[in-house]
Amino acid sequence: MKQQRYYAHYKKDNNQLLGWYITPMHKVIPTPNLEVTKEVWEESIKENYNKVDLTKGSLFLYDFRSSAQKVEGDRVASKFILEAAIKKAEVYYKDNLYQADKDSLAAMNTTIGGLEEGETCLWKVSNNTVVEVSMEDLKKVLRLGVKERARLVEEQGNLVAQ
Repeated sequence: MKQQRYYAHYKKDNNQLLGWYITPMHKVIPTPNLEVTKEVWEESIKENYNKVDLTKGSLFLYDFRSSAQKVEGDRVASKFILEAAIKKAEVYYKDNLYQADKDSLAAMNTTIGGLEEGETCLWKVSNNTVVEVSMEDLKKVLRLGVKERARLVEEQGNLVAQ
């Protein structure tokens, strides 16, 4: 059996990898191409390298997106990270950790509206413990939750600006 030879086929204008060709399996090797060692081929596949370095005879990972695409990708990723952080928002009050996600804060607001002054209710905190809380307790937790969510939004905005 003939010894295998490995070829990286790439775009001429930007050296973007288009595909791999191995002889004798492939009879026709498109051009342009770069012959590489089996080790370079294996590493390139393992690491998802996508650009040919003709001067070094190797490949590397390159981001081919335009500047606008990169900015949009960063914006989407930041939004996703922010949404994930806000969904997990929690605040401490009187030795208990309360969920401060949108649904929990809405439930607090509704419960506050249904309580009379001085009345209490049972509330499940983050660790699933049920605690007795007053209207005033829920108002304070609600305010803390809103502040925590605003802090997370501001913090994320600062990270994006950097």
